[in-house]
Amino acid sequence: MDFTFFGLDNRDRRVYEALLLRPGSSVRMIAEQTGINRGSVFESIKALQTIGLVTYVLVGERRKYSAEDPEKMHELINEHRRRLRDAHADVDEYA
Repeated sequence: MDFTFFGLDNRDRRVYEALLLRPGSSVRMIAEQTGINRGSVFESIKALQTIGLVTYVLVGERRKYSAEDPEKMHELINEHRRRLRDAHADVDEYA
């Protein structure tokens, strides 16, 4: 899938897919699994969290990250559609 629709890139997609396969992973574990350095993994996690595709739980003082169900992407797309319909309605006021 092309994650650019969500404002994400291929690296973010790889991190999301890694978390689907291994929920409850640390940044280190994701970095090892994907071959992406930890700093970049953390940046991807932040981007994925911003749009609601990744969550975490605290285990002691460490964060364990998990991907949201792919159904969440349907919700994001539907929300985008709603905003587009509203924008169309706003433009129609000028017609």
